[in-house]
Amino acid sequence: DSIYDADGLSAISLPANSVTLLKLQSSNVALPATFLSFEAEKHDTNIVLQWTIGNEKNTKEFIVETSEDGENFSPLGSLAAKNTNHSTYTIIDTKTYNSASVYYRIRMVDIDGREHFSKVISINTLSEAAIIVLPNPFKSSIQVKLQSDKVTVVSLMLADYSGKLVHSEMKTL
Repeated sequence: DSIYDADGLSAISLPANSVTLLKLQSSNVALPATFLSFEAEKHDTNIVLQWTIGNEKNTKEFIVETSEDGENFSPLGSLAAKNTNHSTYTIIDTKTYNSASVYYRIRMVDIDGREHFSKVISINTLSEAAIIVLPNPFKSSIQVKLQSDKVTVVSLMLADYSGKLVHSEMKTL
């Protein structure tokens, strides 16, 4: 029976009816790091991005990219790699966006220049508005409380049971 080392070989002939072992790759080649998690969360007007990497070896940096359409990405910021077995990274996006959703991905760059991309995630950037109407139903008066985390213009319209508009006004919150 035979043992072959594949280094430097372009073709080999194998004997019929025999057991042959092939060494296809040297054992010192590191597999690319893996994305274990990637999440985005709103905190006030900022978006906190956090990701965890496993098997991180020979990684140069992580470049966080952002997009308002999910297709055209541009760099937001970068972090140097820690090159440990299990690492967690955080970056905060303070930019204001004009779209309802913002998309993020991470470009992982290896020391040799190879690139790997995370999955694309998105987060809703619209204002969180709270509306409280008391009491409901009401007899003669009503109290409407509006609250928003961004300056927002709202239209208040009050209709009766039949759908007839009885009051309308615009408010800036």
